[in-house]
Amino acid sequence: MALRLLRAFARTTFGNWLSLSYLGLVTLTVLIGLGDSDGAAFGAGMLALFLSAPTSALLFTLQGMLGDWAESAPAVHCLFLFSYLFQAFVLGRIVALGRGKPGQHELPLRSGPRWQNPDHGDI
Repeated sequence: MALRLLRAFARTTFGNWLSLSYLGLVTLTVLIGLGDSDGAAFGAGMLALFLSAPTSALLFTLQGMLGDWAESAPAVHCLFLFSYLFQAFVLGRIVALGRGKPGQHELPLRSGPRWQNPDHGDI
């Protein structure tokens, strides 16, 4: 069951063009930010911050309540990584909903044949 959910999460997060484009843009900005040029590094860092803005704004608010340990560099990097992956997942769900394929509107929470699963309706 857990492996099935993990596969569904990975397929939704990495299995469409919109999520991969978003993650590619994030990777590009982070790699540019790691460069030696101060101006390019600052600009790329700001763009990477804006790319994670909806989720990271909420998480930074919660982080401030947790204390000093949550403001360490590894905690901030994990926060950004979670933000990027969550937003790629949401973009993948939007693409799946836009395609209108049956069975992709919900994550598979039950196992077994479709005729035994009451959530899928008639075949």
